[in-house]
Amino acid sequence: MIQFNLLPDIKVEFNKTRRLKRSLIGASFLALGVAVVLVIATFSMTVAQKRHIGNLDKDIVRLETEIKDTEDLDRKLTVQNQLNSLPALFDGRPAVSRLPVYIDQVTPVGVELTDLTYDFALNTIEYEGKSQGFDLINKFVDALKFTTFSVEGGDSNLRAFKDVIYSDFGRDDKAASFTIKMTYDPAIFDQTKKVSLNVPSGITTRSQITTPLPNLFNAPIEEPVQ
Repeated sequence: MIQFNLLPDIKVEFNKTRRLKRSLIGASFLALGVAVVLVIATFSMTVAQKRHIGNLDKDIVRLETEIKDTEDLDRKLTVQNQLNSLPALFDGRPAVSRLPVYIDQVTPVGVELTDLTYDFALNTIEYEGKSQGFDLINKFVDALKFTTFSVEGGDSNLRAFKDVIYSDFGRDDKAASFTIKMTYDPAIFDQTKKVSLNVPSGITTRSQITTPLPNLFNAPIEEPVQ
């Protein structure tokens, strides 16, 4: 069977060109549609974002106005801050109740204190008192110099008192008087630690006597005015 191509070559090329043109136009319209959709989506997101930001700005202004209109705001904030700081202050307070116990532990029998001044800011203690003789005062000074302490679950054999100074001593026909000044390790009054004092052997202190003893003080304990 014999076939004849009745279309000239130029017609064939024209048809190919026309089909290519249609394909390009279709692809262009498709790309244009995608671009339009992207532009619309971007514009919508921008508008929505600006609207959201505007709403947030309005909320901020409204909340600022409500805060400023709150009655006694400064006082309430100050009180709240003070309340929040109470737990830390409570935990950091010195254990003042240990002071009488420590005094009983280091004071030899026969020594009477007439005045006691302590300063928890400077970590200092000053004793004034009297005794039957200077030998007891010397024992008192030695007890303070060589007393150590141990922290439960921590360090041990740490010096409890430092810079012990014995001064203003005197004597009358009844007793010998003295003044002793010293600094102490603040750890012995740390509320968060369990501390035990270790008084040197050979010194009989009030805490070692089982029978009732007279009151150690004939004057109240004083804290220096800050």
